[in-house]
Amino acid sequence: MGLLIDLKYPYNTAKSVIFLLITGVGIGGLFQTPLIALQAAMPTRDMAVATGALVLFRLLGSATGIAIGGSVLNNQLASRLAGIPGSRSFTFNIQGVSELVNLPEPIKSQVLSAFASYLLPLFCSPLRPVYIFFVAALTI
Repeated sequence: MGLLIDLKYPYNTAKSVIFLLITGVGIGGLFQTPLIALQAAMPTRDMAVATGALVLFRLLGSATGIAIGGSVLNNQLASRLAGIPGSRSFTFNIQGVSELVNLPEPIKSQVLSAFASYLLPLFCSPLRPVYIFFVAALTI
């Protein structure tokens, strides 16, 4: 996912497709491998409970990550849009990202750059707790 930090506006479509393919292949192995390892380690009578617990914690982690990522996105985007002249008139009227295409041209490129530049804080903000937990797990 660190490759996605490098995507800037205006972006190269081929570069973004290659980065997303690499990310998909890397993340794809994180779904099946822990499930197989868990089921191999569990007795048959506990397999359903263990599989359900794995799915529960995976979904709880995903929901928490989306909530934290959305909060970081909103805060970063608000601070980046505040510096654009004339951005106050459309900030609260946009119902989705697809409406950004209809913005007037002098503002459009600045707003799209602000949207693209939030990727760095969005992907880097979870790295601190991950590092702390990783170091703590190594010391155990």
